[in-house]
Amino acid sequence: MQSKYEKFSHIQLQQRIIHLESELSYHRSYNDAQKQNCFEQLTVLKQRNEKLNNEVQMLLKNREKFTGERDKLIKDYNELLLFNKELKNKITKLERRTEHPEIEEKLKQYKQENEQFKKKLDELNKLMREKDAEIEELIINDKKLELEQEIISLKEELEKNKEQLQVKEEEKQKMGEDLQVFKEIKAQMHQKNVSYQQKINQLEDEREKAIADVSYLKNQLAQAELQIKKFGELKTDMLNRLENRVKEMSILEDKNSRYIKEKTELLQKIASLEKENASFHESIAIMNSQRQSDEERLDNITVNLNEVFTETKQLVRMTSSLKHQLEAKTIELNQLKREKEMFMEEVLQLRNDYERSEVRKSELESQIEIMRNELLNAQHSLSRLEQFETEKLKLKDDLEAKIEEFNMLTNHYQHEKESYINVLEHVQEQVNIYKQKSESFDAEKGSWSKQINQLKAELAATKATIVKMEELEKKNEQLAAELQAKELEIYKTKKDSEHLLQNQMEQFKAELKIYQEKIQQYGKDRETWDKQMKQMKSQFSVLEASLEEKENFITQYIKQPLNFSPTNLFNSKLEEMERGSQPSAPQTFSQNAAITSPHQAPHQAPHQAPHQALHQAPHQAPQKSQSSAHHPVDWFNRLVSQQQVQTTVVNPVRNEKSGTMDFFTLRQKTMPPSAQSPISGSQWNEE
Repeated sequence: MQSKYEKFSHIQLQQRIIHLESELSYHRSYNDAQKQNCFEQLTVLKQRNEKLNNEVQMLLKNREKFTGERDKLIKDYNELLLFNKELKNKITKLERRTEHPEIEEKLKQYKQENEQFKKKLDELNKLMREKDAEIEELIINDKKLELEQEIISLKEELEKNKEQLQVKEEEKQKMGEDLQVFKEIKAQMHQKNVSYQQKINQLEDEREKAIADVSYLKNQLAQAELQIKKFGELKTDMLNRLENRVKEMSILEDKNSRYIKEKTELLQKIASLEKENASFHESIAIMNSQRQSDEERLDNITVNLNEVFTETKQLVRMTSSLKHQLEAKTIELNQLKREKEMFMEEVLQLRNDYERSEVRKSELESQIEIMRNELLNAQHSLSRLEQFETEKLKLKDDLEAKIEEFNMLTNHYQHEKESYINVLEHVQEQVNIYKQKSESFDAEKGSWSKQINQLKAELAATKATIVKMEELEKKNEQLAAELQAKELEIYKTKKDSEHLLQNQMEQFKAELKIYQEKIQQYGKDRETWDKQMKQMKSQFSVLEASLEEKENFITQYIKQPLNFSPTNLFNSKLEEMERGSQPSAPQTFSQNAAITSPHQAPHQAPHQAPHQALHQAPHQAPQKSQSSAHHPVDWFNRLVSQQQVQTTVVNPVRNEKSGTMDFFTLRQKTMPPSAQSPISGSQWNEE
């Protein structure tokens, strides 16, 4: 082994060591993975073992139950055999004694019972055989469980072997030269592991087959028992359902017959009640017609008067409400105008603020440009210094270090301002002094020590100046950062102000549009209100005219004596038909009906006249005003004649049917004998 490794170089040995270490790490990881898999398999197998142990215990319990049942069956079987022997002995004795038909029948019964017992015994024998087979299967399962326990023991031995392998691997890590031997041992162990795994797989397959057989047999037994139970339950359910259906059918037939009887009785009762109801309705209709004819005559006049007063009150309220609405709308318009002026002032203020912000913006931009120009001047001065430093390279070797230091300093002077120029001029003067000293250096070689001391002092001074310059550079950087921050703040404020102005302008435009729309709507509403006011004024004038007519009618009616005859009424109606100016369609129809059918007038007049007066009052007020202006007396006479015709025709009917009195009869009885005495409107209201 040493001879082989001596041939390799140091690098090859290192490479070989690295390769071997990588292989060792790979094999370690592989072994760890196998360990984890083995532990997982062991846990699974332990769980399965516990389940199988539980199943074995259950099977042992079942076995004990089956053995007990078997003993009971054997006892029953022995008892049946003894009973059978006794029966046979009795049969032989009876055959010997007598040969009667009853005894023969009993013997036949006993023989049949004996055959049934034999069948039961055969079934019990079959069950015994099946139980024996199940017991044998349980014994096989016990053997399989023992095999599984052996498998677990083999796995434990595998774990022990793996632990031994780990110990060997740790020993082989210390000895790098014996890696080939380690590989051979590893291959052998791998082969052993493969063989063990094959054995484990075989045993697991056998165990799974045994478990499958046990489960299959259990399922078959359970299915057979369930089928037997289901068939018995179905049979009992079907019988119960049939019995229930028969009972329900009988109950339904009884109920149906009862319903038919009740239906016929109810139909008879309904027919009798309908007849009674029809008679009651006829009598009620007659009574209602009489009552309505009596009540409507009294109500029509009072309703007309009440409607007139209510209409006047409504008109007054409407006028007052419209006045209040107009005042409120004018107040709202004034408020809108004030708000508009306020918004215009706010817009002017916003514009002024915007102009101020623009001026401030221009000032800040100018300041930024000045700062930029200053930075450019500083950069230009730095570029000049760099050119000057290139010329200083012609000096001697003693000054090259100092010049390089100055070059390093000048590289940092990119962001300086005009305030640093004085310091740079001082440095230039020092450089000129160094040039003069370098020229005098060749002439005066004996004064080296003095010049070196002077140079050291100057170096100390330059170091102090360098420190100052570094401080100035830091300050310059701080100023530059502050400038950038200020520029960012200025930019942000600019953008924010622009966004705010845009948003405010958009809001202002939207509000202006809204207020313009509101103003337009208020204008339209005002036009509609003006139109409504005109309409209300026209209606009010029409109602005033109608009220004046009604007041005139009431005064004339109060003052007019009741001395008219039916012939005068008929003649006055004919004259009105001839003299009437442009009568409406419903009026002509009613007049013609009154002329052609005088017998129907007493019944129709009290219903039509007041309703026509109510419905045609708002639509035909101007026509009535014109006709009343031309023929006020005729119109009054027509209404009075209609009332008198109603009283003359309806009075005998009323006296026969009901004991109510007409308005005119009441008036004649209550009024004093002097018919020409004037009565005021207040007295009329009191009556």
